[in-house]
Amino acid sequence: MSPPCVTYNKINTYDFFRKRVYKPQHDTSNFEEAYRLALEWGGDRIPIGIIYENTDKRYEELDPVLSEKPPIEREVRPIPQDVLEEFL
Repeated sequence: MSPPCVTYNKINTYDFFRKRVYKPQHDTSNFEEAYRLALEWGGDRIPIGIIYENTDKRYEELDPVLSEKPPIEREVRPIPQDVLEEFL
């Protein structure tokens, strides 16, 4: 593990992280356990590594826009001039 960048952080120093960081041994497919681990950051322990991994579905399957077709294969539509002028 590389040390954290603590150059300008006088509260969360290298020793602060060294005493708290650990790599948990747990079932990464268990969402409840992953959530519990994620909440530890505010306390005296900081879990690192893969906290949660869902191997049932790919990201593209979870996002309805990406499930249609890859972004590279989509039609590029120009922004209408009036919308562009209003934005600028």
